[in-house]
Amino acid sequence: MTNGTLLRSRRDLAAAAACDFVAVSVDGPPEHHDRIRRSADAFRHTAQGITRLRDAGIRYGITSTVDRDVLPFVPDLHVWAREQGAELLGLRPLAPVGRAAIALQGQGLTPPELARLVLMTRLLDTGSAVPRSTPTPPRSTCSSRTAVRRSPAHPSACPTSSTP
Repeated sequence: MTNGTLLRSRRDLAAAAACDFVAVSVDGPPEHHDRIRRSADAFRHTAQGITRLRDAGIRYGITSTVDRDVLPFVPDLHVWAREQGAELLGLRPLAPVGRAAIALQGQGLTPPELARLVLMTRLLDTGSAVPRSTPTPPRSTCSSRTAVRRSPAHPSACPTSSTP
């Protein structure tokens, strides 16, 4: 898991390439991402890291924590992730722990909002709000179906880091 901002050198990309899959954290639309990351350029730097992964042929997906501010933008995030070439879009409801418990107090999803997120992910992934009776194999396109699980975005995701 990475925020993508430190994927700048060949060495950084080599470390990412050693992983089966890289999950890049995006906190929603650019202005929301920048506010959460406390940097006016955070989204731009993350998008540049995603471009570097894509250009290097490294498998990656985008993971996002969904709070009340992000929920209306989930369809846009899904389209953007596809446009970036992400293999999946993992959506996790905001958990009020750590910094989020204070900084994002009251931003957690209510049960009806969580149900809306589940419905949106089904519609975006399958075009139908009706759950399938049998699981379908993973697709090579952006998928948000795994969004509401409490597991990592991808079972073989591994962290990347920048080493000088």
